[in-house]
Amino acid sequence: MKRTLAPLLSGALLLGAAYGGYRSYAQQHPRITVLKGLIGSEKADFFADPAVKAALKKRGLTVTVETAGSRDIAARTLSGYDFAFPSGSAAARQTALRAGQNAQVTDIFYTPLAVATWASLLPTLKRARVLDNQTLNVARLLDFSLRGQRWRDLPGSPFKSARTVLVSTTDPRTSSSAAAFLGVAAFTQNGEQVPDEHSVPALLPRLRPMFALQGYQDASSQGPFEDYLAIGMSKAPLVLVYEAQFITAGRARRLNSAMRLVALTPNTYTRHALVSLSDPGARLAQALTEPELQGLAAQHGWRTLDPRVFASAMNAAARGAVAASAGDAIDLPAAAVLDALVQGVSGGAQ
Repeated sequence: MKRTLAPLLSGALLLGAAYGGYRSYAQQHPRITVLKGLIGSEKADFFADPAVKAALKKRGLTVTVETAGSRDIAARTLSGYDFAFPSGSAAARQTALRAGQNAQVTDIFYTPLAVATWASLLPTLKRARVLDNQTLNVARLLDFSLRGQRWRDLPGSPFKSARTVLVSTTDPRTSSSAAAFLGVAAFTQNGEQVPDEHSVPALLPRLRPMFALQGYQDASSQGPFEDYLAIGMSKAPLVLVYEAQFITAGRARRLNSAMRLVALTPNTYTRHALVSLSDPGARLAQALTEPELQGLAAQHGWRTLDPRVFASAMNAAARGAVAASAGDAIDLPAAAVLDALVQGVSGGAQ
């Protein structure tokens, strides 16, 4: 009997050892699923971060991304993609609506609008009563664009340019950041009330110069910010950015001592929600809400679902001053009203 059982016991032990080895290997080398996503350009640096790639790989995910303007993403057919990651709740909802009932929207993080500018311009902007306590007044800026106020004519301006004083933005037809800024500006021109569909015709003449005087506008938010980083004040004295973009550039040591970030008043926060279009896309959405990935997002300047994670990351990096300067947040108009404003300032409606 003992002679009969011995081989069976030996075999069982060998199988057990083999299974244990496989399980250990599988835990250390999970099967990798490669995902393809279409994202707002402001999040490209996050997905390119080796630490983010490693954290996703531990979860069996490798992510490849293409970039586009967020309103452009919402208008596209997304066959072949596992996920879309635009900025703005409206763009995410529209993307999910076009994708069909299997699409799921998951909030990942958010960030306020801000303006990247230059230390040498701050005294001039303060004298012109556009800047107060590191915050730009949107209504005053809009008055400058309406009057065609030139930089060279501002008292004491170090920027002797014939260009009109205005904030450089992206194209509001394709980009959520520019559309959000338009919504903020409309609030200031509507008696500090969120506009409705009846307000739009009267607002357009006051809002149109803010965009019409810019000339060419990039489709997504990283374009004008790259001009700010690479070309400097002559191309980009005031550039609309997401707060997280500026913090990410600082983390990558791409900022110099002359560069400054100021808030807007009023302002708005932009949610960045992932729209999963497949099961792997849903796994990615889950992974990005877990503590490790949320911590990495906070290091890139994204305000996390738990605000304590973002605050801890900013304190650790001694960036508390940037984190505290979000400005007075308002709600944006309803999507249909914002679309009407966008079409109106872009020449699509008179």
